[in-house]
Amino acid sequence: MAFLHARAWPGPSWRQLSEGAMRGMAQSVDDWSDWLAPEEEAAEAEAQEGRRVGAGLRLRAEGDSLFVVNPVPGAPAAAAGAKIGDEILAVGANEVREVGPDAAIDLLDGAPGSVVALRVRRVNGSEETLSVRLAGYDSPTVSGACLVAPGIGYAAIEEFGDATAAELRDTLSALGAAALDGIVLDLRDNPGGVVEEAVAAAALFLPRGATVLRTTGRVRRDDDCEYRTRAEPPYPRLPLAILADGCTASAAEIFCGALREAGRAVLVGSRTFGKGVVQDVFGAPGRPGSAFRLTVASCETPGGDAFHGRGFEPDVPVRQTDAAFFDSLALRMARSNPELVFSSADRARLLAVPDAPLEAALGLLRAVSAPDSASGKPENDRTRH
Repeated sequence: MAFLHARAWPGPSWRQLSEGAMRGMAQSVDDWSDWLAPEEEAAEAEAQEGRRVGAGLRLRAEGDSLFVVNPVPGAPAAAAGAKIGDEILAVGANEVREVGPDAAIDLLDGAPGSVVALRVRRVNGSEETLSVRLAGYDSPTVSGACLVAPGIGYAAIEEFGDATAAELRDTLSALGAAALDGIVLDLRDNPGGVVEEAVAAAALFLPRGATVLRTTGRVRRDDDCEYRTRAEPPYPRLPLAILADGCTASAAEIFCGALREAGRAVLVGSRTFGKGVVQDVFGAPGRPGSAFRLTVASCETPGGDAFHGRGFEPDVPVRQTDAAFFDSLALRMARSNPELVFSSADRARLLAVPDAPLEAALGLLRAVSAPDSASGKPENDRTRH
């Protein structure tokens, strides 16, 4: 009989085993439930509040290559000189083509104050090594606001955090939305977030007392809910076009579904992801700071459309490749943050990239605002605020 001395055991620690057991137990509930270690729970709470820790880079992978789409303005990577279009060649001593893009992205995580060396290839072919000191940074959830065409505004909702509805209202006010012919709201690549903020954002456009969402809970008394708007909307008739794609999910789909079903918005792009369930966070007994994130309810639109697993088909389907989407995202950031663009030539390249879903949305809004031939008045004839 063979004996193994405990101190020679090379396997995981008791803590690792217990944490793995808790994670496995949570994940057995469904695909969206999980156990969060204290550092994961703290990071999620900060992200929900619009505060993150890290390099502050939005990246895209192309095969074995990794490119910078958006260095968040004011975040560590942008401060170190990262620009739109940079190709990340190495993170520290790790070559991206050797370890792969996913592993390289993981290497960008670290404790605040730690330094990560990024070797990048600029758009013009030159190479440079950037020293990025990881730190906390603010990450607003509404970005890219601009007049994208005469009389038509644009804003992107990147996710739904604790302040998204207020950010959107302030953004629309700054654009002078009440006097515009329409607004394009870009929810492509929006993974969702806080349900209550999606409801509050929808309430900017829906009448008081309108139903935005219905949920059916695992525990019926606690999680059967009907979410309604509570105030008069500032923009009850402003024409809206929403851009969506296969990464528009969860709370973002709640927002899209409610506005489209109410006849307040046209959905343009491709079918949404189809995550129609709600999670809540519960503290893990005996594990201070950790938590279980568990699915507590399923979602339906006000009209009873359960979109989980199906998503929403757009009113105006417009196909777009991943590369074209990321170019359009980079262009949005270039418009609002010119300092993130490496060169005037790269900016010109971005300006030449067509954004087919956006162009389709602009066409729809122009048609809505065109003068009626009989009356000479705008077809939407909305109230000015």
